[in-house]
Amino acid sequence: MDALYYLARIADYREEFSRAILLYSEVRYGSNAVASQRRASALLAFQEDDVDGAVELLDEFAESSPSHAIDMILAKAQLFASLEQFERSLELYDRAVAFRPDDEGTALSHAELLLRMGRVDDALDAYSVAVKRWPKSALSLNAYGYTLADRTDRFAEAEKLIRKAIKLDPDNPAIIDSLGWVLYKLGRLDEALTELQRAYDGFDDHEVAAHLVEVLVAMDRRAEAQEFLDAALVKSPESPLLDDVRTRFFPDSP
Repeated sequence: MDALYYLARIADYREEFSRAILLYSEVRYGSNAVASQRRASALLAFQEDDVDGAVELLDEFAESSPSHAIDMILAKAQLFASLEQFERSLELYDRAVAFRPDDEGTALSHAELLLRMGRVDDALDAYSVAVKRWPKSALSLNAYGYTLADRTDRFAEAEKLIRKAIKLDPDNPAIIDSLGWVLYKLGRLDEALTELQRAYDGFDDHEVAAHLVEVLVAMDRRAEAQEFLDAALVKSPESPLLDDVRTRFFPDSP
């Protein structure tokens, strides 16, 4: 099984997708089985344009390996979410959460999907439940706090949640970015810039870069903001977040 998995990865890397699908699909047990079936399904859907085949592959594996049936429900939920078939994805996430009420990752993915669907209140309710369920989880605290900061005006509540998260995981760039973002929302621009720069130094992610640009513009440091944005776009030219700040703040830039 390990040999098949690594041969599949080599074929995948070489963009020999049909061969990769065949090899991944043969990884039927062992530590790489679930990841292999998910990757084979994704390649079928996005490289071979065979969504029905992708779903059939996951269903067949679930039937032949009942111990992985819930993993395959999650795999299908993620596949449909990637295809922006959100209602189908949500139905599967609802089932997965019911089967795995103690799985934090599944609960947070469910909440994130609700957010992508524009169901902000439902997403916030789901994040609130996660925080109550896992009160010492930096992951849940940060997800709820960031969403409050980004999608509501409940900034003081968001800051408390994020600061709890950062105490639990002080060097996590994603949480540091959340702290910078809520400080920006609170109008504490100097503090926000410090935290966002610290986050970017730890992880030069396009979302952190977009936040930095927004704060620099708010501080009337437009030349610096545009220079930073141009550099970030070289690294992440397809980023919708960077494109959004460019459109809003520098609409005449090439």
